[in-house]
Amino acid sequence: MKNLIVFGAGDLGKHIVYNKHMFDNKYNILGFMDEDINKVGSQLCGIPVFGTDYLQSNKRNNLHMIIAISSPKAKEEILKKMMSYDITFPNFISRDAWISKKVKTGRGILIYPNSTVDFETEIEDFVTINAGCSVGHNVTIGRFSTLAPGVNLAGHTKIGEKADLGIGCCTIQKIKIGNRSIIGGQAMLIQDVEPGQTVAGVPAKTIK
Repeated sequence: MKNLIVFGAGDLGKHIVYNKHMFDNKYNILGFMDEDINKVGSQLCGIPVFGTDYLQSNKRNNLHMIIAISSPKAKEEILKKMMSYDITFPNFISRDAWISKKVKTGRGILIYPNSTVDFETEIEDFVTINAGCSVGHNVTIGRFSTLAPGVNLAGHTKIGEKADLGIGCCTIQKIKIGNRSIIGGQAMLIQDVEPGQTVAGVPAKTIK
C-alpha cells in the first residue's frame, strides 16, 4: 500500500480523508500537512497534522501527495516548495464521477462526486473540479484552476491557468477564460474573459 500525505488540513482535505473509499483504497494516509503553525502538531479526522519540516526529517521514497487546496495561486506555490522532494502526485477521481473516453488528464487532479467530463477534453495538472460540475466536450482546463460546485462548461470552453470559477457559473460554447481570472458565483459567460479579470453577473461583466 502506498503512503499518502494530504496537503491542506482544511475542508477539502477532510473530504478526501472521510471519503477515501470513494477515490482509491490503495493509499495509506499518513497524515495531513499544513503551513499553518496553529494546526501543526494537532489531529484532524483522527490523523496527525505535520509541518513541511516532516519531509526533511522523514525522507521517504515513493511518497504520494494530493494538494487539497482550492486557491489556484496557493496550489502553484505549494508545488514549487515540493519539487525538491521525491513525491508523486496522483489523481484522485471519485468513483461517482463520469469521465468519458478520450479525456486527457495531467497529474494531481481532484474530481469530486457527481461531476461529468465529456469526450476530447483536457484537464491539466493540479486542477480541482468540485461536486456536481458538468464539463462539456473539447474543453481545456489549465493548470492549477479550480471549479467550485455546480460549474457548467459548454463545449469548446478554454480555461487558462490559475482560473478560479465560482459556484454555479456557466459558459456558452467556445468561451475563452484567461489566466488568473476570477468568475463570480452564478455568473453566465457569453463573451471571453481577459487574463486577470474578475467578472460576475448575468450576463457576466467585468467588475475588476
